[in-house]
Amino acid sequence: MALQPPKAPRILRVTILVAKIVGTVFAAFLVFMMIGYAVTPQGDQGGGVPDELSLMLFFPVGLCVGYLMAWRWTLLGSALSIGCLIVFLIVEGQTDHIVTMAILGAPAVVMILCGWLARRHRLDATSV
Repeated sequence: MALQPPKAPRILRVTILVAKIVGTVFAAFLVFMMIGYAVTPQGDQGGGVPDELSLMLFFPVGLCVGYLMAWRWTLLGSALSIGCLIVFLIVEGQTDHIVTMAILGAPAVVMILCGWLARRHRLDATSV
């Protein structure tokens, strides 16, 4: 009989699952938004300037990739999402989107905190 590593407390596992689901809903909304942006005629705010297209690599593309990666690698995916949001805010240089970015980044912060606590719990349990 092989020994299995101890599981994290149930509340951490459930919280991470809820954060992953909320992050996926945010990612689906952002994909829907990107499709709408791509099909908007060039004369109406759409089409994209090269600067806007490069910023789109961080938000919303980087955020979506991070949230999808978080289903397999929780800490890596959520760190990618937070990193992309921070880089987007720094490169854009405006602070008028900071509340929206905080709301969109909240599931990633929850995943990082709970994932770290779960990992710490597993390490403490195996060092006994």
